[in-house]
Formats: sequence, structure tokens, C-alpha cells
Amino acid sequence: MKLHNIILPLTATLLLVSACTDNSVPGPQSLRTRRIYTQALSGSDSLPQTRIAFDDNEEEGMATRWETTDAFKGYYTTTQVQQVLQTTETVALFSYAKPSLSGKDNQARFEADVADDVDATTVFNFFYPSWRTSGLTWANTRASLQGQKQQGNASTTHLSLYNYLHATGVTDIEHAPEAVAFSPLLALLRFDLTLEGYDATRDGQPQRFSLQSEGEQPFYHSIQANGQGLEASSYLDLQLQDIDPTTSATDGLPANTLRLYCATAPTTLHPALLSLNVYCSNGARYTAKVNATADATVSWQAGTRYRTDALVLTRLADDAAVSVFDNSTQASASFSGSGTQTAPYLIASAGDLKLLVRQVSEQGNSYSGQYFKLTTDLRIEADTWTPIGLRTGEGSWDDNNRPFCAHFDGNGHTISGQLNGSTINFGLFGLVGENFSVTNLHITAQINNNYKTGESTTRAASTGALIGSIWANKSNSTIYIQDCTFSGTLSSAGGYNYAGGLVGKLATGSLNMTGCINRGKLSATNNTSSNTANQYLGGLVGYAQGTVSLSDCANYGSFSTTNNSEIVYAGGLLGQVTTGVVCQLRNTDNYADVYPVANSNAKVGGLMGRADNGQLHTSTNHATLTTGSGTRGSLIGQTNGSLTVNDCCTDQGNTGLPLCAEQASTQPCNEKHRKGL
Repeated sequence: MKLHNIILPLTATLLLVSACTDNSVPGPQSLRTRRIYTQALSGSDSLPQTRIAFDDNEEEGMATRWETTDAFKGYYTTTQVQQVLQTTETVALFSYAKPSLSGKDNQARFEADVADDVDATTVFNFFYPSWRTSGLTWANTRASLQGQKQQGNASTTHLSLYNYLHATGVTDIEHAPEAVAFSPLLALLRFDLTLEGYDATRDGQPQRFSLQSEGEQPFYHSIQANGQGLEASSYLDLQLQDIDPTTSATDGLPANTLRLYCATAPTTLHPALLSLNVYCSNGARYTAKVNATADATVSWQAGTRYRTDALVLTRLADDAAVSVFDNSTQASASFSGSGTQTAPYLIASAGDLKLLVRQVSEQGNSYSGQYFKLTTDLRIEADTWTPIGLRTGEGSWDDNNRPFCAHFDGNGHTISGQLNGSTINFGLFGLVGENFSVTNLHITAQINNNYKTGESTTRAASTGALIGSIWANKSNSTIYIQDCTFSGTLSSAGGYNYAGGLVGKLATGSLNMTGCINRGKLSATNNTSSNTANQYLGGLVGYAQGTVSLSDCANYGSFSTTNNSEIVYAGGLLGQVTTGVVCQLRNTDNYADVYPVANSNAKVGGLMGRADNGQLHTSTNHATLTTGSGTRGSLIGQTNGSLTVNDCCTDQGNTGLPLCAEQASTQPCNEKHRKGL
């Protein structure tokens, strides 16, 4: 199979989304409105005018249309901009105004407030959609490719979130009615993958597709407005949800076949280095290599749809796919590799994992700033799991703590099984510190932390499937977590509980998390006699008392506590961000009912239980939250600070819940952003 053999031109790529757009754009006091037409590229007027999804039917291209909620940004400068704003460039928001006089759906009239000295010579650069971009100048504008997730077999709905378009060097926008012709920035890939011998009971549902390249980095995590790919990577991941291969025949596909779609930045790669992998919820992995000559190259161009030949993926045998860590596992003598970025230490077996636990948690070697790479799937079956990195004292930071401070590349592999233990900080990594980062690691396991405390002692347990607690003491120290997922169950039993799908607690430092997903079900239990111990639960992070930034992340897992008289902070993404700490959410989503148990002391939000400072941007709660006692908001449970909410929505208009339940000095999301009203 050669990826470049069957190529269909994507002559029209406006798969646009019903966006929630900014209500105002900073600008000078003297403004005027310009009404302009925009023209999107379209292959043929006879093509079906579909938008969010499209009927493939082996046709060339995809038809386009604008909708009333569409908006794009226009970057420009004038003398007045420079004098009044004291900047060399500003941005105007162009919002949908009227349909085109031509009657064609792929043309529409947009309007914006611009400086009144804009004339026919003013040069504009445009980027669509406005709500998916970051950056205040054209040169700094970028858009993320992370967090792609497909819900349902053969579904294309998710592509609308990555339909990045631009138009550059446009002048005379006021008088040329069809001056703005947008062009796409990404290529579209379609894969038909048959899982040979798939067994739903044994394997579970497919949860992740990964296109991986050996020895090169042809993919990108983000893209600039000019089309340049940023943050090179060796993999392209697509998260999968609600896909049952046994019903593929109803989609017109062969038995046990997945039809998957994803977007990618333009790139040139060697197909002989590619492998295609589908990971299932019970730990099964299906894989295939691309059949191509070693010297062959493929170029994927923006605005083109690429369709591969059908591929058959075979299931790796359990003993071939997984190295088992159990009670009898002996530590390896040493690691392969030298710990550098180009030659990392390799975790190639359960014995290597045992060695890492021993050297970090028992001997206190933090491996600060060094590099590790996982080269196999692992299954943990030991009766007791000792996390990588431990905090040995309840008080202030001291020399007895043994954090892990290295860079860990999961390399697309999965850790499954059961992690049972009883420590203050519990997860695959118990305690991590400055210089730590983790990428592309996936956990499908049962996580159980039963931290023993005295009968009346409310000592806290910090539990996360990936990390129990982050202590990054050095100033400006940021912990990076990228493209990691958790599926399974997580239980935390202490006095207080800080429980998160990926991270239990951010104690000090800053956390930057991108492209991460939680599907696990979380629970927290107060195992003391005290009824005053707070519980903090978040789909991604339970509790943060340092700066936290989440982008392109999602939660599908619900959570609860067994003691319903205590104060509970529960949020689809974040449980609580403490007072005085800044949080940033961008392009994040919640799909699960958050803490449905009745509790008059609960602070519950579709995105966050409580946060006081920072910004929520372009984030959505898709779940209908249970109404009941406690403080409940479809986006935020409680805020008492200067939290700013921009372009955030709820898909559910019938919850009866406010967007922000308790808010003070807060710029709320406009109620018109509530989809379905």
C-alpha cells in the first residue's frame, strides 16, 4: 500500500463549525463598520452543501457553506492604529452579517469594526476560525492540531475543529465584493482499517489510533498562520470514542473495519517508516506496517484529501505486545542508552521499569533533566505498586523526598493492569519535580490508593493515574504533559483527597498540559472519622495551587465520593484552582455528568469546580449535569476572583443551571452561547 496512490483533491474545505465568537475586539475610539463579501474555494456548485459532516461516496472534494455564527480574524495596521494603540498591528473580528447576493452558500458578507483610516491600500491577513486561534499578531498566530478525537465510525464531525483557513495580502476589502478567497492550511487523511480477528469482549472498544514514524519527525502539533508546521513530532494521534467495529456493516464497511479521518499539517515523509496502530480499552493492540520501498517519499499538501488503500491490522499476541511487571520481576542490571535527548535511557522491559522504581524511589536518584523512552507496552500485575518518585514526609519539602525529574517519552505505548498501593502521592509517577515532562503515554488500568491515616487524622492523599503530586520548587519551573490518556478506574482513600484522572495535585510550580484525555471513572473516600475533610476531583487535575494551563484536553469520565456531607469541589477538567493562582483553559471539553450525587456542600462545574483567576477560552461542556443540592454551574461551580470567560459554551440548553453558579467580579459567558436555545 502506498499512501500517495489514491489522491482526491480537496477543492473546497470549509467544514465549518458553529462557533461561539468574541463579542468585542480592542480598538481605537473612532471606528467604522466595513461590510465585505468573502469567497471560499469550492470545487463544484453541484456538490452536496454539507458542513459539519460530509458524504464521502468516493466523490472529489467537499462542498462548503458559511453559517451565521462564523467569524474570522483580520490582522492589519494603519497610521491611526500605530498612533492610538501604540502598536504596529491590530486585529479585527469579522462576523457573519448577511448571505451573499449570489445566493451561493460558499459566499457570505462579513462585517467588522476597523480603524477609520483603513483604505484600499490597507493590507489584511485573515485567519479562520477566530475562536481556535491564539496570538495578537499575524506572525504569532498559531492553531493547535492536538486533541483530535473521532466519535463514531466513519464520522467527520470532528474535522470541523481543524478546518484552518487563511487569506493573505488582501487589499481593497471594502470595494471588491469577492476579494477574500480563503485557502486551507491542512491536509485530510482517510484510513480504512480492518481489525483481523477482533473480539469485542476480549479486546474492548478501540480508543486510539496512532500513525507513528520511526527515525523521523514528519508530523506537527501546531501550525502557524502562514502554514508552517510547529513542534515536530514522530506521531499523529486520533482519539476514538463510541466506535464498535462489530457494527461496521451498518456503515457500508467490511466486518470489523474502522473508517478514520484526521487532519495533518503539510509534510513530506517516508511511508516505509510508518506503522499504523489501533489500541483498545482492554489493552489489545492491532498494528500494520506500510508496504513501501525504503527510498519512497510522500508529500501531503494543504487542501488535498488523501485516501489509503484498505489495510488489515493484526492483533499482537499478549506476550509479544506486553512485558509483565509482577511480584517475581527482577530489576535489570542497567539501562540501555546514555540518558541524553538523542540517546535516552530505554525502558524496554518490566525489569527496566523495576530498575527505575528502585533507583528513584528507593535510592533517591531524580535523574534531573535526563531522558527516558518507553519501547514496549507494560502490564502491572504486582500485588503492590511503588510509584516512580515518592514523598516520604507530610510536612515541608525536605531531603527525604525522592522526586522523579526526568523527561519521559511514552512513545505511544500503553501501561495496563492494576496499580495498588498506599502512599501520600500515588500514580504511575508518585512525585515529580522540576525538569520533569511526559509525552505520549497511555494508561489503561485500575488505580487504587488506600492511604492509611489515623482514625481522626485528615492527612491528604494525592492520586492521579499518571502523577500523584507535582512539586516543582524552582522559580519559573514548568511541568509539561502532552498527549497522555487514562482509561479505567481510579480510587483515592485518605482524609482529604486530591484526585484527578491524570494529576492528583499541583503543589508548586506550573503545569502545562496539552492533548490529554481522561476516560477513567474517579472516586474519593474519606477513610477517617472526620466529616470536615474536603474532597477535590477533576477529570484532568484534582487540585492546583500553582499556575495551570490546559489546552486541547477532554474528559469523558464521571466521578463521585462516598461521604456526601463534606465540601466537594468537582469539575470536568479541574476540581479547584486555589485563590490567587492563574488558570488557563483553551479548546477543552467535558462530556460526562460531573458528580451527580446530591450534596449541599458541593461546588460542581462542567469545566471547573472552582477557580478565581485566569481565563477560560473556547471551551465547552457537552454534558447535561445532574441538578440537585449544592452549587452547580454548567461551566463553573464557584468563582470569587477575576476569572474571564470567553467563547465558552454548553451544548445543553435544558439543564436549568447557570453557566457560572457563583460569580463575583467575573466577565460571564454570554447566554447566547448556549447552543440549542
